[in-house]
Amino acid sequence: MTFWKEKMKKYKTLAVSATALRSGGGSVILKQFIDSFPTDGSLRCVIFVPYCFENSSCNNPHLIIKKVDIESLWKRIAWDSFFFFRESSKYIDSIDCVLSLQNTTVKVPKNVQQLVYLHQGIFLTNEKWSFFNRRERRLAIWKKVYPLFVFLYKTNAKFCVQTEWMSESLKSKYNVDTALVIKPSIDAFVEKKTGVSKKEYLDKLFFYPCTDLPYKNLELLLRIATNLKLQNSQNISIVLTLSLNSNFAQRVFENKLEKYFSFVGSLNQNQVCDFYYNSHVVLYPSKIESFGLPLLEAAVFGKKIICADLPYAREVLGEYAGAIFLHPDKDCKWTDEILSELSSDPSEFKVIDSYSDSWPTLYKYIGEI
Repeated sequence: MTFWKEKMKKYKTLAVSATALRSGGGSVILKQFIDSFPTDGSLRCVIFVPYCFENSSCNNPHLIIKKVDIESLWKRIAWDSFFFFRESSKYIDSIDCVLSLQNTTVKVPKNVQQLVYLHQGIFLTNEKWSFFNRRERRLAIWKKVYPLFVFLYKTNAKFCVQTEWMSESLKSKYNVDTALVIKPSIDAFVEKKTGVSKKEYLDKLFFYPCTDLPYKNLELLLRIATNLKLQNSQNISIVLTLSLNSNFAQRVFENKLEKYFSFVGSLNQNQVCDFYYNSHVVLYPSKIESFGLPLLEAAVFGKKIICADLPYAREVLGEYAGAIFLHPDKDCKWTDEILSELSSDPSEFKVIDSYSDSWPTLYKYIGEI
């Protein structure tokens, strides 16, 4: 039984696939999409989300949220290829547009416009990884295999990306034009800024919110810590959102560099805000990011940021006065900058745009299709 019928229709109808956005940046995108969805009735939408998704605060009458269990690879392929549009048609009598929020195209009739939101940019980079290296295998799959599914049903698809560098790479590598650049908003994060509290630490904190993936450039931090040890530097703690059981933590202990690191594990958003607020400097040496959301988050707190001199960081931070851009492999440069910051008082800089108009831009575009 359809919820919205075709007759007397004065709105656009939209079906959204977001079944893979279970955690990390993907779950942030999903929540932002739902929270900012128009309430004026100009769009009517059914969105399919992971079974684990929780959003009890959503009471938009123009948005139907349906949970589905699509965790395995084969279920995902079957969903994209056969079941998504069929299930969508149960809730919308006539679908004007389909939006995939999870990078890959889906199979739709030729008369239905499809939009794909690309927020995974690994396949757009020039980095290379090996299928035979256990730690690199997942990245090699994203680089070489993932694009097959991104473009599998691209005949009637238009692509949205998070950054200009992704748009340029999409054009140069795959000859695909970008319809829109939709940068993630951090308005909800900005609101949490008011709830932070000042804490006293013995050491000056250099915060790096990261995972243990190879492109996060943790090797650089190991070399920096070795340099700091050689210079007998004191009162510094590089805070990482990794567990003590992570591969990198084990390497730190093997090299007897544990005095320079704090492993705090996975943090909720409130805890992340506390670390931004209490940090002396935020570090971000990652070599690959679609957007690099922590850079924007740190800038919201007006923090000094030492980051990799790469296009994604330049684009996100723009003219932010608190940014220092360094070559991602020059550990001596990073060490010198960290030592310079150790001897200085904390600095605060003017915050930058949170891109709060990004999602309304997407909804307006869909309404005009």
